Amino acid sequence: MANKGLIMKKENGEGIVLTSRGEFKRLPLPPEKRVGEKVALPLWRAGKLYGLAVAASLLAVVLFCQAYFSLVAQAAAYVSLDIGKTALEVGVDRQGKIVAVRAFSPSGEALKQRLALKGR
Repeated sequence: MANKGLIMKKENGEGIVLTSRGEFKRLPLPPEKRVGEKVALPLWRAGKLYGLAVAASLLAVVLFCQAYFSLVAQAAAYVSLDIGKTALEVGVDRQGKIVAVRAFSPSGEALKQRLALKGR
């Protein structure tokens, strides 16, 4: 449903239109329209701004996610160490740094705490 307005003034292909809400808007008008006629007001301007806001929001989310996941250390390989009753799993990134250490037994947990491997 389009809003309607009354043409108050017209010059150079544009007109000043009084809307039903009491606002004055400057709009392009076809040459056959005259002062005093009612015209339908276009709603595309609000829709265009809405679409632009949605596109900008999606772009911001994509850029944020890309920046976040590029900064978070991710393991490229896992190495399992099983020494008797001591079991550890070590996650290593592409540069060879240890990004994750997981113990599978109480003695593995003690070894993990003692060696402090993460970040090396």
